[in-house]
Order: sequence, then structure tokens, then C-alpha cells
Amino acid sequence: MRCGAAKASRADKAHSGGVRTTMPAQKARNRRLRVCLPRFDDRQDRQGVSFATRHWLIIIAMPAILVTAQAAFGEQADMALPIAACELEEGATLIATDIVDAENLRFEDGREYHIGLLANRPDDLPSIRALRKLAKGRAITLYHPRGRDRPEDRYGRLNGHAVISHGPRRIWLQGWLVKQGRARVTFSTTPLSCPAPLLKLEHQAREHRAGDWGTGVFKILPAGRPDQIVERVGRFAIVEGRVLRVSNSRGQVYLNFGKNWRQDFTVRIPIQRARTSWPHRDGSTALPEKAERIRVRGWIELRGGPIMEIGHFGQIERIDGSDSPGLR
Repeated sequence: MRCGAAKASRADKAHSGGVRTTMPAQKARNRRLRVCLPRFDDRQDRQGVSFATRHWLIIIAMPAILVTAQAAFGEQADMALPIAACELEEGATLIATDIVDAENLRFEDGREYHIGLLANRPDDLPSIRALRKLAKGRAITLYHPRGRDRPEDRYGRLNGHAVISHGPRRIWLQGWLVKQGRARVTFSTTPLSCPAPLLKLEHQAREHRAGDWGTGVFKILPAGRPDQIVERVGRFAIVEGRVLRVSNSRGQVYLNFGKNWRQDFTVRIPIQRARTSWPHRDGSTALPEKAERIRVRGWIELRGGPIMEIGHFGQIERIDGSDSPGLR
């Protein structure tokens, strides 16, 4: 760009030289307009393209670049619920009138809806703001597993997957929150059906350090560091490590991650629940085995050392030598 003052008028020259003219001095000065015009440079680069031509190409292409970037962001923001793959059926469509907290909404009929995910805290302001911007005043359609009669949990709250209508866009609420790093997948109270897609989105959010994964609020704790896990007693945690020993005692299966269970991290699974909840492809119980690397999620208790009880098969992820999540 070439910037400079407009060519001085005859009146300007006369005034600057101290010669009296009929044009007032202030008016003459006002005519000195500063202009910025593209510099038409006849020089050429090594490819034979003039610098002037290259300059105008950049100006013309810029709006298209911006539109393309916005479109790409919009596509990334859209989250599609895998309805067919998860064997879901459409339920009621309601308007969200209020955000109760980071994990619950209130609909126009007064009923509450539990999202089924776990934020940092129910009163976490960044998560509440994100949820308010996304859902408040919007029509939300709930989806449940086929054949399920009760779309409510034991507290009387509506549940299930939610799809929000944003004009022509339809956004999967749970998928969006997890991918933005504003919530983690949990299996307490009323677990969401079809957790595998959510676990994959959580893995992506963790890799890209999105939201609370980037600030360190969300993190995976090493099973070999019970001192770190003890700090999470009474709170939700995700722990990863290699099983050192598997034992049965008094109707419980114990997965030990250290040599001293009184100090090291342990996972406890009720045997009866294990037999009914972990059917393997060949019909056997698909419990983790010794030396297998797994990732578990749940609430930490203190029984000698830190311990986590598993009540749902989705709380265990088989790592199998990689960091990709998935249930076997």
C-alpha cells in the first residue's frame, strides 16, 4: 500500500508561501487529504507474477478464505447423534427454559433433565455459560434405547441423549459438551446408552487439550501413584495402569495395581454384577486379566489404600497397548 497526502492545491501553495489568497487558510488545509491506494508495482517475482497482481489476488481471496474457515468451524461444531448405530428411538421434544447447573436443564413443563455427563463441578461457571449459550430457549429432542418404557431416572428427572435444534443444524448435546472438554463420560445414576462414541470424543478432547483437559482440571491419574489418587477421595477420577494381580474374595473381584493393597490403588467389582454385566463374545466373563492395561473411571473411596468400585461395564476401557479408548 502507498499512503501520502493528496497533491497540494494552488491555494495551499500560496498559503504556505505566505501569499494572501481568497481561500481561507483552514479550508485550504482541509483539502490536504491523506489517501491510501494500492501500490501498482511493475516489478515481478521469480515466477513472473507482478507484485501488483499478487497484491490484488490476496485482497480478492481473503473473503473466500474467511468464509471457508467459518464453514469449517460450523461443521466442527455440528455433532451428529449416531441414532441408527446406537439403536435409539425419538422421544419428546421440549423447550429448555432454564439451566439448573452444569449437569441439568429445566424444560418448559417444569421437569428437569439430567444430561448424564459429569462436569468439573455442578456450579462450574464456564460449563454453565457454554450450556446456556447452546441450549437455553432451544427445542431439544430426547432419544432413548428402543423398547425402553421409562425415560426418567430414580430421581424423577428426564434422561437420554439430547439433540438441540439450531435452525437447520442439529447438535448432539452430550457429544458437543464432551468434545469441547466441558464434561466427562460417567456411568453413575442413570448411565447413557451407547457410551463408545462418547468415549472416542473424550479421547479427542484429551488429545487436543480442549476445555478443562487443557487447564489440567480434567486429567488421567496413574494407577502407580496412590498418593495422587488419595487426593481425589470422595470425588470422580479416571485412573489408568496395568493390572498386577486379580483375586476373588467374599463375593468380590479385586484388581490390584500394586503389591500392597493397603496402600496401593485397587478396583473392586461385585462377582454377581460381573457375571451379568460383562458377557464376552464367547459367553465368558470379560473381566480384565493380569498384566492387562486398562483405564477405569468412578468415585474414589479410602479402604486402607484408594479404591474404586465398578458398577457398570463402561467404567472399564481396554487400552491394549494403545491410548485409543473402546470397550472390548
